[in-house]
Amino acid sequence: MPAASPQFVVSQDAKRAHSATTVLVQFQVRTESREAFAKLMQSVKLNLPQVPGCLEASVFISEGQPLRYVLVEQWESAARHAAHVRALQDSGEWRAIEQHLDGAPTVEYLLEQ
Repeated sequence: MPAASPQFVVSQDAKRAHSATTVLVQFQVRTESREAFAKLMQSVKLNLPQVPGCLEASVFISEGQPLRYVLVEQWESAARHAAHVRALQDSGEWRAIEQHLDGAPTVEYLLEQ
């Protein structure tokens, strides 16, 4: 039985935040999608900084868990990130990402001090 479709959820607090923020997104990738997801993440790393409000994007792979990816995004504000996530979902681009995942990604917002 296939896993339930992952959803990318932006917290209500993050939607209200207007200060600079770092977003950590952890993905657990399906074994059969490892190569395709690696290519997708390289594209994200190059293209995400072109999105209005995104300052930087870095991609990491867990040393001990090669199917666990961490995307670190720097945004002008959590509100800008939330708008980007809505655009991904509205355009259908999120479905191209979620097809490679084994569950929903975890998202953590870190506010700059």
